[in-house]
Amino acid sequence: MLTPNIEDTDPARLAELLPASDREDKLWEPEELGGVLRHQLAAPIEFDLGGVYSAGTEARPTRVEYYLKQAASSPGPELNSFAELLYHPSPPVELLRLTKQFAKAHRNQPHSPLPREVSTILYFASIAAALVRCQKRISELEDAALRDGFKWSRDQSWVDAALRALFADGLKLLS
Repeated sequence: MLTPNIEDTDPARLAELLPASDREDKLWEPEELGGVLRHQLAAPIEFDLGGVYSAGTEARPTRVEYYLKQAASSPGPELNSFAELLYHPSPPVELLRLTKQFAKAHRNQPHSPLPREVSTILYFASIAAALVRCQKRISELEDAALRDGFKWSRDQSWVDAALRALFADGLKLLS
């Protein structure tokens, strides 16, 4: 009797044996990612960012409230959701930093309810918004890494036109 050799097994069949968490790329279809992204962009900033530091310090949530109140008292559109923050003509840089940290935390969390791809878009969108709208750099990533991230984000079929434009404007500033 011959002993089967694993090296002769079709890699696609072996991949089917892996747990779903090891095959993240197959969890979400592009239209589903688009729906999750739209939902996250509509989500209230205060709720999501207020919890970013709940484990570490109580000072951060009050900072989120402070920046939201400060933005409300300045001229311009309201600032309640992530979309309103990213598309605001002069968003508070600190809220963009907190958004970047929120997205990075979800990106690195294996059991996050936010898909890794959506977290990545939100991460790079906050960096792009700070560059484009505030002329501030809120990331220590090198220009090449930012360009790659902006290009990847812009090229996702499920990203809306407004975010594509933000990434394109960010790319222009980096070139």
